Amino acid sequence: MHISPVRQRAFSPPEVSRSATTRGALAVSAPPAVYGTLEEEIEYLALLRRHRYAVLGIFAVCLAAGILYSRFAPRTYRAETVLEITGVNQDFMNSQDVNPTGGGVEPDGYLETQIRLLQNETLVNQVEKTMAPQVPSSIASGEAAREAFIGKMLADAKVKEEGSSDLVSITLTGPNPTLVANTANALTAGYIQEGENARISAADSTSKFLQQQLTGAQNKLQASENALQQYANASGIVISPSDQDPVATEHLREIQQGLAQAQLDLANQESQMEMIRNSPVQALPTVTDDPTIQGDRARITDLNRQLADLSTTMTPHNYKVRQVQAQIQDLQNQMQREQEIIVSRMRVQDHAADRRVQLLRDAYQKQLGVVFSQGSKQVRFNMLQHEVDVNQLIYQSMLQKVKEAGIMAGLKASNARVVSAAEAPEIPYSPKLLICLLLAILSAIALSVLYILVAERQDHSVRSPGQAEQYLARPELAVIPRARLDAKPSRRSMGLKLNEGRGPTRLHPMLQHWRNPDRAFLAEAYRSAGTSILFSRNGAEAPHVLLVTSPQPESGKTTTTANLAVSLAEGGRRVLIIDGDLRRPALPQLFDIPNRDGLSNLLDGADTLDDSHFVHTTSFSGVHVLCAGGIRGSVGRLLHSDRLAEVVEMFRHQFDFVMIDAPPLLGLADARILARYTDGVILVCRAGRTSVSDLDETSRLLAEDGTHILGTILNGYDLQREKSSHYTSYLRYIQ
Repeated sequence: MHISPVRQRAFSPPEVSRSATTRGALAVSAPPAVYGTLEEEIEYLALLRRHRYAVLGIFAVCLAAGILYSRFAPRTYRAETVLEITGVNQDFMNSQDVNPTGGGVEPDGYLETQIRLLQNETLVNQVEKTMAPQVPSSIASGEAAREAFIGKMLADAKVKEEGSSDLVSITLTGPNPTLVANTANALTAGYIQEGENARISAADSTSKFLQQQLTGAQNKLQASENALQQYANASGIVISPSDQDPVATEHLREIQQGLAQAQLDLANQESQMEMIRNSPVQALPTVTDDPTIQGDRARITDLNRQLADLSTTMTPHNYKVRQVQAQIQDLQNQMQREQEIIVSRMRVQDHAADRRVQLLRDAYQKQLGVVFSQGSKQVRFNMLQHEVDVNQLIYQSMLQKVKEAGIMAGLKASNARVVSAAEAPEIPYSPKLLICLLLAILSAIALSVLYILVAERQDHSVRSPGQAEQYLARPELAVIPRARLDAKPSRRSMGLKLNEGRGPTRLHPMLQHWRNPDRAFLAEAYRSAGTSILFSRNGAEAPHVLLVTSPQPESGKTTTTANLAVSLAEGGRRVLIIDGDLRRPALPQLFDIPNRDGLSNLLDGADTLDDSHFVHTTSFSGVHVLCAGGIRGSVGRLLHSDRLAEVVEMFRHQFDFVMIDAPPLLGLADARILARYTDGVILVCRAGRTSVSDLDETSRLLAEDGTHILGTILNGYDLQREKSSHYTSYLRYIQ
């Protein structure tokens, strides 16, 4: 049969190897400036554009929730008071000598102790009872409920140091501004009063003890003076010291002085033991002044700081937190043992002082016997005189201490002062609209990311260029961008000619891009697909009869078939489109031609194989259409007709290309029957709809039938949404 020169040009591509043509087809179908590749990194903006409506919905819901929460959530008010804690001047009138709790305390440890005292249970209970009547009935009813409410406020209170200064801030939150401010002020007032009471109580206890010691010293002084007077009156002789043995007398005097000193030390030791019985061990000057305890306390303070830092980022069960807590407990146990050792040492010293007094008394008695023979009268007189002097010295010392203790007991000095009292806030602390909006935005971002991850993970459809090629191992001929049609197209966009006639002068909206410069990018995509087909091979021959189908309906295969025919016909080729979808023909509507006669007539056998009555011309040069025609029986019977091969072979010799628009392949056998008489099958995949499983099933069926898959076309790819920058640059280039 004679082949026209046009067909010779169509089937005479450049002499290139199979690998070169494959690379050329892929290069044409996926230019870097438009489509991108699989090796390209993930474009997060494309994901956002793809799920923009869901993301906008999530943001709208979160922002609305944040606004509603800030509007209707219960109001919380915050009040803050600031204290300056400096401690009492223990050097005032030598008060440290009469106050067992007046020893020096390391500054950091002192502030830490005062902060703990601000949170002690006794003070909290006192404030609960004081503030319970001020709790409004709308918040709590009943005395127990009111006290519990105040207790919860105090339990949630935050007490912290202000940097390295002596300032301590106390912050309370609650639903009532006046109640919050009054509770904070009551807490500070109770703390200051409790500190004053503790110091007055300690000073009073010390004063009572010293008063008892003073009475005893006074009685001893009176008794010694009476004994001296009686002895002097009874002896009637004054013995000169020169008549005595100087060695024995001096030794006796030394023993007597040592005995007096021992008795004074014993009194001091008894005073310290009384302090131990009446005051906490931690408050003893000997304990607080001990370097080891001070060092342990400093280390505990440092570990507490580390524990506070770790607690902000770690749970209480973290091994680092447990390690620091164990170190703190070990240091506290060590400090407790040191305190016990100090107390034990003081007790031993008390026993030693008592024993020393006994030994000195015994030595005194012995030495008195030695000197008695030499001058018992003078020795006795001197002894009594010295005892009077010692008792008088003790009495005067004790009298001075009693006066100092009395002054300390009456001195209402405070170790803290209120720098800034709490005031009832006018603006609630929470909820705040700005914070609620910020949290809503953060929540929306997190939910959007989660939604995108879940949606992308559950999406098993072919969405991006190159995916179908990856699963089928067949080249991707082209990527067709999604076409957005106008709701009410104008005469120019519809491609109407001046006479506005019927028939071939009217263009379907899906074919407008061939004559509308504003949508030239869509025409260029189909030209790329046509070029890929021209450079394709099925063995040693170029494809001539092609079947276009898709795994599932609504993939755009009919539109793709028509546009491929137009792109192939632009080079002067004659292209025939056969509407092989006998069940739901769509080509007549696309080209605006009648569907009275067509393929069904040729397959039925009633008409001769003459295409002159059935093939329609179109408004595109070189493009012809064979409609499906009216159905005269079963579709399966028509497709299994022996005349199908004759019809295809006839048109193979009459046209340069024959494009068969077939029904969807899955679920129907029509496409598989038609594919047996073609040179290759082009699978149309709808971006976002065609699943990978459908592609696998389609490939399996065609492989079982021995049908060659020429390649795939990704249709409906939303280039503007997926790669808006490429879309804009591409439009700018082709215009």
